[in-house]
Amino acid sequence: MKTCLIRAFMVFSLIGAIAAYFVYEKVATPAPWGSGDLEVERQSFVSDMAKGPAPQQYAQLTVPASAREITYTSDGMNLKGWLSRNRRGAKSPGLVFVHGGFAFSSADWEQTKPFREAGYVVLSPMLRGENGGPGYYEAFYGEVNDVVAAGKYLASLHGIDRDRIFLCGHSTGGTITMLASMISSPFCAAASIGGSPDQEMFFKSAPQIVPFAKDKPEEFAMRSPIRFPDSLRCPLYIICGTRDYFFHFRSQQLANAAVEYGHECDYLTVEGDHHTSVPGAIESAMDIFSEF
Repeated sequence: MKTCLIRAFMVFSLIGAIAAYFVYEKVATPAPWGSGDLEVERQSFVSDMAKGPAPQQYAQLTVPASAREITYTSDGMNLKGWLSRNRRGAKSPGLVFVHGGFAFSSADWEQTKPFREAGYVVLSPMLRGENGGPGYYEAFYGEVNDVVAAGKYLASLHGIDRDRIFLCGHSTGGTITMLASMISSPFCAAASIGGSPDQEMFFKSAPQIVPFAKDKPEEFAMRSPIRFPDSLRCPLYIICGTRDYFFHFRSQQLANAAVEYGHECDYLTVEGDHHTSVPGAIESAMDIFSEF
């Protein structure tokens, strides 16, 4: 009986928290945006951060037969990633897939299976500070450089169609995908699945993983795609689950603002919550990418 009551309390607390967040997101003052250029701003901005590893435990990984471990270089660091072994054609499309959370796992690799089976050469990078690797956790800042570096590594491989290198990521990886689409990169199009456009809102639910001073709004702004809708360097497709309530409103705002600035940006939904929507979102991303 006691266990049932505790479970019921936890469920109602979670529902209340989600509802409160959703209402807050709807009524909060709209995030200001403008014609600022994220890439230019990043050249002069220095983030003041604590130095430490990514805030998620990780397991020791065994590379599956479908992948091989590679090393790519980002900001002078040698980082790891898994590269698919699927057969390449004369010119195969490439895809960088950015995992969710703050550590890479075998489950993240399994999410890339539809892309691999469709003929994409897939690279899923481990980012700075993750899985015991070099560097420090920067909460959507330096990690953007890592994703772009992974794209450049993929573009350097034999048999890759350099005009068809795509970017896709889920959750935190979706956030990084949005930011990477706003700076120079090899990517011809990007699909963000369940990413956060506004980090001031995102970190309200997880203040313990903020590595920078919370009283500095510029730190949040430099990590928030919604602040830079005129910065898109490639088409961006923002995909949310119908029950992934946290990010609907801001995602729509970002897409609408980017379109107003003349960029190709679309917001679409697929059935499911933050996790169950991923298979359908990947299918939608593949349909979109097939048009390039």
